[in-house]
Amino acid sequence: MAISATKTLILMRHAKSDWHIGPGSGGRDIDRPLNARGVADSALMASWLAEQHTSSIHILSSPAKRAQQTADAMRKTLKVSGFESQASLYLAELTELRRVVREAEITNLLLIGHNPGLEEFVEFLSPDIRINTEFGKIMPTCAVYAFELSQAGGGKLSTRLLFHQRPKLLR
Repeated sequence: MAISATKTLILMRHAKSDWHIGPGSGGRDIDRPLNARGVADSALMASWLAEQHTSSIHILSSPAKRAQQTADAMRKTLKVSGFESQASLYLAELTELRRVVREAEITNLLLIGHNPGLEEFVEFLSPDIRINTEFGKIMPTCAVYAFELSQAGGGKLSTRLLFHQRPKLLR
């Protein structure tokens, strides 16, 4: 994964969604909105994230309604330099997430998407993360992980975990 300059990458899973709309109810998964807890958690995490990351940030989001609503909460609170919805981020796997980040010519990037791809990406960027966390699930809904990415000598990707948080710990 080639990175042309040092980047801050924040990975965020969409907030808690409503299961009353979706495949089991005859609706489409992509159309599932946030439930009440998801709306509250999005606002909570946006406020917390604004305290941690004060630079302008570009948001790339899955087109799923739950991801878009999570992104909307971030856009209301964070300093945002740009926003894009990318179809390829809907339920994206690790390979696609890596490609999107590699090709993004953005210094401060917030990527909002889905599991299991995001959880795999966090493990790719921080292989010892399961050892260093007391939680079973790395990326529950509305969790964030921020990394500094840079290209080290010889082309090797250098990553440093800057911070992480989940709404449950802030409530």
